[in-house]
Amino acid sequence: MSTASITLLYADDSGDIFDAPGVAAMGKSGTKNIALSKKDLIPLPEDAELIALPQRMPLGEKNNELLPILGQAVAAILPAGYIRLYAPAFAKEEVAEELSAEAYTAVALYKGEIYAAAAYTEFDDMWDSSRYNTESLAGLINQTKRDLPQNNLVNKMAEYALELYSCTAQNLFYRRWETEIPVTECCNAKCLNCLLEAQSDEVDSIAIAQEMADVGTYHLSNGNDAVLSFGHNCEGEPALIADDIAAAIKMIRSKTDKGQININTNAGNTAAIMKIVDAGLDRMCVNIISAIPENYKAYYRSDYDFDDVMQSLIYAKSKGVYITLDMLYFPGFNDDKKEAAAWRKFLRKTSVDKIQVRNLNIDPDVFLAVMPQLEDALGLKMFLGGLKGEFPDMAITAISNS
Repeated sequence: MSTASITLLYADDSGDIFDAPGVAAMGKSGTKNIALSKKDLIPLPEDAELIALPQRMPLGEKNNELLPILGQAVAAILPAGYIRLYAPAFAKEEVAEELSAEAYTAVALYKGEIYAAAAYTEFDDMWDSSRYNTESLAGLINQTKRDLPQNNLVNKMAEYALELYSCTAQNLFYRRWETEIPVTECCNAKCLNCLLEAQSDEVDSIAIAQEMADVGTYHLSNGNDAVLSFGHNCEGEPALIADDIAAAIKMIRSKTDKGQININTNAGNTAAIMKIVDAGLDRMCVNIISAIPENYKAYYRSDYDFDDVMQSLIYAKSKGVYITLDMLYFPGFNDDKKEAAAWRKFLRKTSVDKIQVRNLNIDPDVFLAVMPQLEDALGLKMFLGGLKGEFPDMAITAISNS
């Protein structure tokens, strides 16, 4: 391989990776292809996966001109503890198949080594893989089933723990930290990259309020630094069963004041959120991608409006609930100047406590085909720095997975 400055990488049909001497590597921010610079790059993390993107020709720069290279574009899939700054730059064939939902990250050759357009974030070793899927897990699951007999929710979480390797489900059985309990498969949004295979039009609970309360009381009473979260990943919108959740919270708090009760929500159903907050909610984590109503709607395709989300946050904050925003990040979108201005206005109104920036896992072309075309990005580091400067008391972190 060449040791030229910051050089484009490509793969052949066999997946072998090569560099293109004299061709500068590029990344993509929004709809713009941008030559990568040293400040954008870190050595490829040890556990990162390099993959070829079929039917996608890599784009580089030579003599200040955009240059396609015959071959397949190459991208990195980052491990926990890293967030991407640029997507890979490529030209897609018209008949190209859609990519699986991953946070594809631009890569380059620099000083003879492979680098990624990414930033290191503070890695919480609470999520270290060595802490999960241990030999003791099966026995701990059986013990919990004996402690909570005939509880369908425990059986469901055991499936998540053993078959899906869900860390938060496993935490119930390890008696520690945050456990997310699935409560419904129904949703009031149809997110662009939703993982649900199908959504039911009827709002049904996965578990009854008593089962939720029993699991919640068990975890908060016995768990180390225990947090009980209603809502599990892309399972559905928990606020749609607000009556059951509110009843469960009241039952839990009648038996223990330990730990924290959280809901993972889109916060679109304000009346439901108010009911859950009033029952005794401690924390609320809200999934969000944009502070511009039209952009928000384009991604979530929801039955509610962006203003409903804002009103839910304002009400919860007025009642002392600790609010975290899970910001889904796509390079060149959230950090666009128009978005940045809207975020500052939104945060002044809502006074949230924390923002967690997550890589958005999606085929870049699927995202760009639907979302408004934003072409004036600040870059993630400048975007977050600006927020931190205006809101010094608000915690801002970046975590790698969506």
